[in-house]
Amino acid sequence: MKAPLTREARKQRGAIAILAAIVLIALGGMIALSLNIGHKVSARTELQASFDSGSLAGALSFDGTTAGITNAKSVGMYAAVQHAVDKYTVALNSSDVVPGYWNATTKAFFPFGQSVTIGDSAIFLDQAATPQYFNALKVGGGADGQSGHNSSLGVILGGFFGPNGNMRVATSAVSVGGGPCSVTGCTLPLAVPAWSLLDAGGATACGTKITMGFNFGQGKLVAFADIRQPSNNPPNFKDIQDQNALVQHCAATPDASDLPVTVGDVIQLTNGVLPQQAYDSFDPLICPVAAAPYAGCARYQIPVINIPQTPMNQTQAVVGFVRVVLLGQNRVDGNTASIDIYIDCAGTSTGPTGCASFGYNTKKVRLVQ
Repeated sequence: MKAPLTREARKQRGAIAILAAIVLIALGGMIALSLNIGHKVSARTELQASFDSGSLAGALSFDGTTAGITNAKSVGMYAAVQHAVDKYTVALNSSDVVPGYWNATTKAFFPFGQSVTIGDSAIFLDQAATPQYFNALKVGGGADGQSGHNSSLGVILGGFFGPNGNMRVATSAVSVGGGPCSVTGCTLPLAVPAWSLLDAGGATACGTKITMGFNFGQGKLVAFADIRQPSNNPPNFKDIQDQNALVQHCAATPDASDLPVTVGDVIQLTNGVLPQQAYDSFDPLICPVAAAPYAGCARYQIPVINIPQTPMNQTQAVVGFVRVVLLGQNRVDGNTASIDIYIDCAGTSTGPTGCASFGYNTKKVRLVQ
């Protein structure tokens, strides 16, 4: 028969029991915390996969048109909701899929309805008025209990966190597409203001013949440009020889890309009548075919700039490229000169993506955020 515990022994046993309870509670809390952190990380990973997929799929639709922006939203939404979070289909609102502009320099996303500086001009991002500058799609949301979203995550071993414990998780993704930021073919020593490429409705005049004047006051404009970097002087008498050599090189090898110019490069311009030899150099590039789409004729790239309807005797930053066929030149008198171009929107650039689109697009997308 065991002797009864002394009072001191009973106190020690009670203390051990209390200590053990405290340790078990702490251990249970740590286990619950680790399980819930893992649960939250897992759910965030599932959401991130959904939004990455949606933004990448949608960005493929950016082509410089209003329809392309609409398609980017619908495709992005569709791709995102094919995924699941916590075994439930990912839920999104239409407002969670946002087209806009990604500034590669500042690493910032600007949604539609905002103004952003592109090149040397402030552009208001409007789906109908400035679709050429939309290059990014942002998709975001969460399991946060918000309207149209998935419910908040249930808490594992919720007794350790109280009866109302739950977890919210949210994330987003941004992908870019659109036009090329540099070109792989031959770039002509010219520059075209963005507004000269647009039709009456504000869209790029794809599949259209346009006459562009080299002198202000002739309607749509084009300028001679020094596309060498760094660009030092506006093309003038002493630069004509260099220009002619470049144009002749393009005539011989239309796919040449040994004088690259990229979006963001600053180029010198001159918009005015130069000596006849400045125009004669383009003669070998003129397409001899009489009717669109001018099959068999070489396509060339021309840098696009942002500039109002003023004489172009200044420096401007390149914002994109247009793909053209040269159809002819006009020299009526000593003060009037123009060039005819056909805007070809059927080509696909292999250059890096993420810039403004003027009918010359890429089929590449990349995740940026």
